[in-house]
Amino acid sequence: MEERYDALTEALLEKEYWIIDLLPRQVSADRAEPWFAAEAFFLEAPRLRALYGSFAALLVKLSCYYDLALCAEGSWTEKPAPRELWERVTACAERGWCNLLLPEEESLITLNGGDLSMTLYHPHKELRETVGALAASEGLFLRKGE
Repeated sequence: MEERYDALTEALLEKEYWIIDLLPRQVSADRAEPWFAAEAFFLEAPRLRALYGSFAALLVKLSCYYDLALCAEGSWTEKPAPRELWERVTACAERGWCNLLLPEEESLITLNGGDLSMTLYHPHKELRETVGALAASEGLFLRKGE
């Protein structure tokens, strides 16, 4: 399982991707200063933990529709229970990383500790629509990567 999941993860990292983000579109270069101020604000511990709670809630909801395999710090868990998924994702707020593979969909969601977004690789239309609706329910946005 682990070797297969690792190989699929590496292949998916080369595919098209979408961003699950705080903002509905990328900030233009002429707005860099306000963005960096906002980024510093959201990276403060209470807001970062709240954001990662939103990420975790989205993923727990997503697991109702699709099987997930969670890789946190190099160890895979198939179909993690909601509490484990929540705890692993929220623990990434200040350190670590998580990869969430949707093996049957051949899609991947990545999260690196301290990032203000997650990345969704190779989603088919139905998966994009589902993730988009779940993101909206958490006050987040899904947008095509550039």
